[in-house]
Amino acid sequence: MKYEKLCTNILEAIGGKDNINEVFHCVTRLRIIAKDKSKVDFEKLKNTEDILQVKEIGNQIQLVIGMQVPDVYDDFCEMTGLDKKAEVADKNDQNTK
Repeated sequence: MKYEKLCTNILEAIGGKDNINEVFHCVTRLRIIAKDKSKVDFEKLKNTEDILQVKEIGNQIQLVIGMQVPDVYDDFCEMTGLDKKAEVADKNDQNTK
């Protein structure tokens, strides 16, 4: 796995697989819906190498990673055993600038 270290750091900061309701991605962001946001270590996410920015939009935690996010997503799903979903549109991204 090319992004194993990044995925491990994200998983630890999110509070583990059991704290994830859903994970999906758009063109540049890994999007996670946590079951309990109080378990998420946002400082750790913000300080994780390869995460450019962390956003909270509604119930989503959006990790801005860049164009390699589809590969990160694949590794993250493989590591956690979560089901893969199709890429979503960036319609919410204009609200975060």
